[in-house]
Amino acid sequence: MQKRVQGFKIPIGLDKESNNPVNVKDALNGLKCNCICPICKEDIVAYNNEGIKVRAHFKHRKEAECSINGESYIHWLAKEAFKDMEKNGDEFTLPPFEISTFDTEIRKSFKDRLGEELKKVVVEKPLPLNKFFPPNKLKLVHQSSIKVCKVNTEVFKKTDIGDGDVRVDITIEHEGKELFIEPFLTSEIDYEKYRKLLDLDTTTIAINLNSFIIDNDDWDFTLDDMKYFLQSNVAAKEYVVLKKERYDNLFQKSLDNYFNEQFLLNLDEASKLRMNVLDVDKELNILRKEVTEIHNRIFALENAGVKLKFKEVCQKINYFNDSFMPY
Repeated sequence: MQKRVQGFKIPIGLDKESNNPVNVKDALNGLKCNCICPICKEDIVAYNNEGIKVRAHFKHRKEAECSINGESYIHWLAKEAFKDMEKNGDEFTLPPFEISTFDTEIRKSFKDRLGEELKKVVVEKPLPLNKFFPPNKLKLVHQSSIKVCKVNTEVFKKTDIGDGDVRVDITIEHEGKELFIEPFLTSEIDYEKYRKLLDLDTTTIAINLNSFIIDNDDWDFTLDDMKYFLQSNVAAKEYVVLKKERYDNLFQKSLDNYFNEQFLLNLDEASKLRMNVLDVDKELNILRKEVTEIHNRIFALENAGVKLKFKEVCQKINYFNDSFMPY
């Protein structure tokens, strides 16, 4: 059921004829703007005269009824931004494949599987998993971009989970492969939808739009502003589902990285041990020199003592010899 809209102001509407987004600052004032609401498709009025005391905006007419709200509007705008990226052949920046950009379930799966693999290998002083996983980041593949091609919105996909079909907000085709995009403001992907997306075995990225709203809390933004946010704000993106092939490749890479870290740790310990041995050897050389010096001093003192004794003996012999001399 539609509800009456009271003063909801939006910065971007749809051109009634072309159905393309129109920024209010580029529209004619009043009903001459020839624009409609993106949600209910009813006429909206542009308020963009230089003399107005509030920011330029579109607004429904008083008698209008519409279900528009902040979430539905921002959600719509994100979809329009992807369509515009396709039209202009723009790039979309993927988040880097690192443990911190994975959904909780994927992180747990990685950690459990890695733990099982490590049980098969005897490693002296193994690197603790809690030091290998968050808060420390494990970067598996560096950040990259894809060209946005063939965008579709509100696509229904068939699955064997639950009641079947699942609605995917945005799909992008790139080099013959599909990528799912799920932007959200407050309603994150629920568990039922997550299970269905997992069943489809297609890499899915969720994009948190909250920081866009925080940065534009005055609602004075354009379609280009949303595009820039979606393209460049990597921190707002998270992998919710990884295609199994990609997951297995990344897992093997994480396992290799773990053993590389383990090797470097062992190498570091060996290097420290070698340094300790060198330090001990250096101290031993110093002690050897000191001992040699002490021996030399003792020998010198002993020689001096023998000479003194010899001299005393000689003096005594001479004394006795002198006593018995006939003259």
